[in-house]
Amino acid sequence: MKLPHTLNVLPIQARIAAGNPSAWRDGLVESVDGATATVLLRLLDGSALRVQVVDADGLPNVGDPVAYHPIAEILAGAVQTTARPASIDTNSISTD
Repeated sequence: MKLPHTLNVLPIQARIAAGNPSAWRDGLVESVDGATATVLLRLLDGSALRVQVVDADGLPNVGDPVAYHPIAEILAGAVQTTARPASIDTNSISTD
């Protein structure tokens, strides 16, 4: 298996993720805001999560499958990068 290119993931983050493998949450990229480097994820459990990507080169594309590790703050897809929870306005998220 080819591992994704890694941007701005600290060794401690990788260790935390390896030590907590059940924390990964799978989903799809629903929207991307390049100006704020935020990504709206639609997780497979139906919930939505907005994260801010630390490295703009790590922004995924809409529709990309990704995995998010909330403890280690890693967003993995074609590129693996640091992503922290961003504030979210739940009124602006469609549940359709």
